[in-house]
Amino acid sequence: MTIEWPDYYPPQCPPADAQPAIGHYFRLVDAAPPSGEDVMTHVELQSIGARYKGKDFGDKQCMASGFSVFDELAAAERTRKSVGPLRKKKIAKIDVSGPGVIQQTGKDPSHHTWWRPVSDSDWTTCTVVA
Repeated sequence: MTIEWPDYYPPQCPPADAQPAIGHYFRLVDAAPPSGEDVMTHVELQSIGARYKGKDFGDKQCMASGFSVFDELAAAERTRKSVGPLRKKKIAKIDVSGPGVIQQTGKDPSHHTWWRPVSDSDWTTCTVVA
């Protein structure tokens, strides 16, 4: 089965060692259900001028092309509480099982980047839990 990744993904993205996406993860969102900017990557937000104007993601371009998710609700709550601009966000529980891939990224062992193929519709099954 050939997976069609978004055309803004840089070469070698997602990483070859990313694992099949399976299970439930948590994402910080503005809306219930998530929509608009909630379902856009940093790279997509930059391309429409919504955020990250002039930012060079450098060697983090692949990570910025995916979605930040947490494998534990407590980790999402900790991040929301500790980062000022995130304090008003809601937390959505998402079943990432499907053709996407996932990998632990960043300093927090609970933080993962989830790369979704073009045809992915997993956002339709998420639930705001906090």
